[in-house]
Amino acid sequence: ALSSNGLVFSACSYGDDDNSATDSGSCWVCDRADTTTDFVWATDCHKLVPSDAVHYDSFGNGGSALSSNGLAFSACSPNDDDKGSNSGSCYVCDRANTATDFDMANDCHKVYMSDGATSDYFGTYGGPALSSDGLVFCACSHYRWGGFCSVCSRSDTATDFDWTTDCHKLTMTDAAASDYLGKGGVALSGDGLVVSACSQGDDDRGSGSGSCYVCDRASTATDFDSANDCHKLVPSDGAASDYFGQGGVLLSRRGLGLSVCSHVDHSCYMCSRADLNTPFDMATDCQKLVPNDVATDRK
Repeated sequence: ALSSNGLVFSACSYGDDDNSATDSGSCWVCDRADTTTDFVWATDCHKLVPSDAVHYDSFGNGGSALSSNGLAFSACSPNDDDKGSNSGSCYVCDRANTATDFDMANDCHKVYMSDGATSDYFGTYGGPALSSDGLVFCACSHYRWGGFCSVCSRSDTATDFDWTTDCHKLTMTDAAASDYLGKGGVALSGDGLVVSACSQGDDDRGSGSGSCYVCDRASTATDFDSANDCHKLVPSDGAASDYFGQGGVLLSRRGLGLSVCSHVDHSCYMCSRADLNTPFDMATDCQKLVPNDVATDRK
């Protein structure tokens, strides 16, 4: 992950074995003064390891997220077992400025589902997403109920996310067991008003053809409502085993641009819309990009 100004960088090693725990995982955050200066690992980077890490927690599996200014950071441990074996959890860390390293003990708090269950793998694969200001957090679990995403909103970064009061679960009304919503990760617009996640196993165009959902809301004080706020994107030429959205989805800062790929079909779609009141229309708003040198073994 990169901050918007390119001065903060983060990456994770989910197979790291700090705390004498095999595959417990770790993440690194690096800061530099300006973009003309290269990051120096020895002086600019610091390591984050959860104090409660145990064997095979896989902290950082799926990647990490940074706020626009690099003052908020998030990564998940999908194999954490606070709510049952492999139920999963995520950490959100906040700091006052980039001159101060994140301190796992003092700056980070753990977010996990109050109704988490065995094999949820919360936050796995695509990892978490943060809004530009770090006030909105989202992560998904693709196993139960065909997959779901949890969106959390808070008033300021001095306040930790509270699962009971700040978070709501987003499931799709037409979800099926093998849809795997969010398996490729989740995307948030910069202001946290748009969220998108894909169901690579959806079968609207054949088994495993895939689909993506985009949800819009008026303010972060309002929870997303899957029945009223979300619309589904399915390529008109989708086919069985395309797995549309398997590699995740990207949103522009304002949520007016979207990009999603189908690696079996060797294609990506770029979509644009005029405003948040208008859902993306695959037929009129999206263009399909296919490399001119595509080969059958390229995904």
